[in-house]
Amino acid sequence: MVFVTAGALDGPLLTATLRLRADHAPPGTRSRVFAVGAGLEITAATSGTALAGAAAGLPAPVLLLAVAASHAVAGLLHPVLRGTARSPAALSEATSASRRVQ
Repeated sequence: MVFVTAGALDGPLLTATLRLRADHAPPGTRSRVFAVGAGLEITAATSGTALAGAAAGLPAPVLLLAVAASHAVAGLLHPVLRGTARSPAALSEATSASRRVQ
């Protein structure tokens, strides 16, 4: 049942990821953005699997604490990383400005 739930929730996540890449990637680099994104996803999934395998022998409370800590770190990093991200309009302007210079 857990695998069915994970599979059902993976569909919307993949759809949102692909949509965000399509919306935010500059037109000339779209294929590279998709390829690099796919590579990063595979690397992250492999790393997560390795960490889960290494942590399999730990008691459940320790694992739950590790999950909670990773969520807390993600919550703290989100405002920092969001402030440094460039908007689609800024990316579009930067791309067109670099084309004018060339």
